[in-house]
Amino acid sequence: MIFDTGATRSILGHAVSGGIASLMISGVYNYTKFKNGEISLENALQHTFKAATEGALITACAVGVANALGSQKDVLNNLLESGAYLALGVAGSYAIRNFCVDSQKITSR
Repeated sequence: MIFDTGATRSILGHAVSGGIASLMISGVYNYTKFKNGEISLENALQHTFKAATEGALITACAVGVANALGSQKDVLNNLLESGAYLALGVAGSYAIRNFCVDSQKITSR
């Protein structure tokens, strides 16, 4: 154990909570932008979905890191596992931001 992080937490449960919180916050933000005429309804929904997905992923990975650091395994194993969760969160966030279809990036000819 590297740090005493308390009881092991549910990664899936926290992913759902993080996704719902991100959905609510980004939903209000994008709805306001839509009502002000800054973006279309389609873009508002896309951005809201992307933010909710990213929020769920980042929350799950953060809980995974905390669980790994507080695990009773040896220190090297804890560091490798927490590094894997951290790398998954960074790579997943990058993929969601850059590889999901964004209609603002698509230009019609």
